[in-house]
Amino acid sequence: MNSSNFFTFEMPDPAYLDPGDDPAWTSLTIRPDGHRRVLKRTIDKNCTMLGESGCLLPMTVRPLICRLHPYTYTEAGISGIDPACPISRELDFSVVLENLGMVMDEARKWHALLYCELYGDKTPSFENEGWRLHPELEKLPA
Repeated sequence: MNSSNFFTFEMPDPAYLDPGDDPAWTSLTIRPDGHRRVLKRTIDKNCTMLGESGCLLPMTVRPLICRLHPYTYTEAGISGIDPACPISRELDFSVVLENLGMVMDEARKWHALLYCELYGDKTPSFENEGWRLHPELEKLPA
């Protein structure tokens, strides 16, 4: 089975085209024909790799964007946790993330790899200056 069995190209939803805090994202993820690469989904719009207890793929082979979930981020760095994720309602979600093997040090590496992949040969510097972590994220082990 090759990687093209896991993804397809689709036109993005209009909300996706709003770059929000990351103006580089749209230009890095939308192809010249207007499509973007997405993981294949079920009729209910769930990822085909999502099982009852989470992702079926081992962390080491998951797409980078999946490894980063539920972290929110921009090109500048990791900025928080997706409020739509149930983990965000935990008083100390940093412990939950650590128990899931999603420590901040790994997330930073995945983030840097994602943007390196998006930029290809035009890799920017990832000094992460000028941004601040959510207070709960600062508690995560490096």
